[in-house]
Amino acid sequence: MQLRMKTNIMINVVNVTKSYKSKVLDNISFDIEEGGIICIAGRNGSGKSTLLRIIASILEPDSGEIRIDGTKINSKLAKKHLGYVAQKNSLFEELTVKDNIKFFTGVNGKLSMKYKFDEDILQKKIYQLSDGMRKRVNILVSLINNPDYLLMDEPTANLDLYYKKQISDIIMEYKRSGKTIVFTSHDVGEMFLCDKLYALKDGKFIFSGAPQTLGRNEFADKIYDMIK
Repeated sequence: MQLRMKTNIMINVVNVTKSYKSKVLDNISFDIEEGGIICIAGRNGSGKSTLLRIIASILEPDSGEIRIDGTKINSKLAKKHLGYVAQKNSLFEELTVKDNIKFFTGVNGKLSMKYKFDEDILQKKIYQLSDGMRKRVNILVSLINNPDYLLMDEPTANLDLYYKKQISDIIMEYKRSGKTIVFTSHDVGEMFLCDKLYALKDGKFIFSGAPQTLGRNEFADKIYDMIK
């Protein structure tokens, strides 16, 4: 009897199109393999947040589909495999950090030791936290159930350098655990965290590849020139 090797779970984005007043995503297809960092880049309004929400099964495409491990995505599959962090705070402002953790993960939801907060932070209400700490709580709550894919919409937008570094460290640590991170950004410095970058413009990918193949300045010039 032969044992079957466990294969990595893959997300397939298949011919996804989405329009509002005009077409935002135009027949987008690509694969996201498990284990690495993917960045979806583009200007504000380029459709990168829309694409991430469709992958997360929060928004329906006009046509096309998302598949996880060969099966069309549904809420059960999304909950099992995906963690999603919106650009805006999705925590309950009047609840403590501890109560938010309980609400989003169940009474028995626990942070692993490497993600735990000090007791004084756990007892604070969300509205009492800095923007950076709110974002950190948001991200870490999404990791409690150990998703295969962590999807983050501009995770460091409007944060200072201290919290940008903290969130970058979380991203790199999650990658080292064998998981996959997909995030959107228009910050060239953040793009260099990724193993593969997709740049969106006019509803289509105009670039896909590893940023490290170019020097930072050359890469920045290339990306800005393409998406301007």
